[in-house]
Amino acid sequence: MNHTPREGPQGPDAYPSLDGRSVIVTGGGQGLGRSMALALAERGANVTIAVARETETLDDTVNDAAELPGTVRGIRGDIRSPGDCADIVRFALDSFGHIEALVNNAARGTYYVSEAAGGRGARFWEADRDRWAEALTINVIGTFHMTAAAAPHMTAQAFGRIVNVSTSDRSMVRPTNTPYGPSKAALEAMSKAWAGELEEHGVTVNVLLPGGAADTRMATGVTRRPLLSAGIMNAAILWLCSDRSDGHTGGRYIGEDWDTGAEPDDAASGARQPSHDLPVIM
Repeated sequence: MNHTPREGPQGPDAYPSLDGRSVIVTGGGQGLGRSMALALAERGANVTIAVARETETLDDTVNDAAELPGTVRGIRGDIRSPGDCADIVRFALDSFGHIEALVNNAARGTYYVSEAAGGRGARFWEADRDRWAEALTINVIGTFHMTAAAAPHMTAQAFGRIVNVSTSDRSMVRPTNTPYGPSKAALEAMSKAWAGELEEHGVTVNVLLPGGAADTRMATGVTRRPLLSAGIMNAAILWLCSDRSDGHTGGRYIGEDWDTGAEPDDAASGARQPSHDLPVIM
């Protein structure tokens, strides 16, 4: 199975800097995270995937990467725990000697919260309070813990790529979509701030989102069809983790808008949302 463009300007020779590059992908056992991890390994990157639950998905992803040019290794770790985040970083360093990129993909979605209310979209006062708080903690605080654990290694080498997986603007404020939507709004605000803090250290921070509901477990209960492919962000993640994205930070890229037949930088320009002077929430 091909996980990345097989021909054209984004074909196998497009990103030589990915060869041997060490990348951490959280939530890498399934869905978007699994697909991005395999895409990076197909281009020669050495990928550490982390999962909090269901280690069989971790093993499956590692096995699926066995014949790819890059190496995929997995570790169980819960990003809510600063200690687990430190362990994930240490595992990547022990496995590959360095860390150049972090893809913050791990998250809890709307269905995880609403299934306790019968699987329908739950109004916030009807939601399971423990699950509501857990989703917010993972999506926001967990991402902070993971990034704070990896960033010092990137700043020390004056190079790094941080990519935070987000969601569509309309999802952020859609009724019965809390806390998932607002958690991603917080993530994007943090990403913009972190981009400013890290820019002088040679580390970029960007946001990547599918552009719609993707065919993953996160889409359980979504009635819109057809769903986007789980690989919708694969081409974009290659560019974002490569040297081609030098100098591009604080951006918001949409996987569905990425033209896989275009020159890489043209595809990135077409998929990057125009920036706003001020955030627009309401």
